[in-house]
Amino acid sequence: MVTITVDLPNEVARSITHWLAPIVELSRLELRTQAATVANETTRFLLADPSADDVLQHKLSSTSQSRVRQLLALNQADLLGETEHRELDEMGQIEHIMQMTKLKIMAEKRV
Repeated sequence: MVTITVDLPNEVARSITHWLAPIVELSRLELRTQAATVANETTRFLLADPSADDVLQHKLSSTSQSRVRQLLALNQADLLGETEHRELDEMGQIEHIMQMTKLKIMAEKRV
C-alpha cells in the first residue's frame, strides 16, 4: 500500500473532502475523446463543494447533453465510428461515477 501526503490550501482541502472519491475516480479515467471535457466539467462542479442536494440535481451542461443525445442517436442508427463509440463509452463511465455518487448520497439520507 502506498501512502501519499499532500499539502493543500485550506479552501481546496475543504472542497475536495466531501467529494474526494468521485474526483479521484474521474481523474483516473484515461479519456481520449471529447468526453474529457465532460469529466473536467464534472470535476470543476465537485471542486466547488456543492451541497448533497446540488449533486443530486446535477446535470450536464446543455452542450454536453446535446452531444450525448447525438451519440445515442448515432448508436441507435448503428452509425457510430470507432472514435464516437469510444466517446460514448467514456461518457458512460463518467455517468456511472456520478450515479454511484448520487446513490451514496441517497443511502446516507435514509440513515
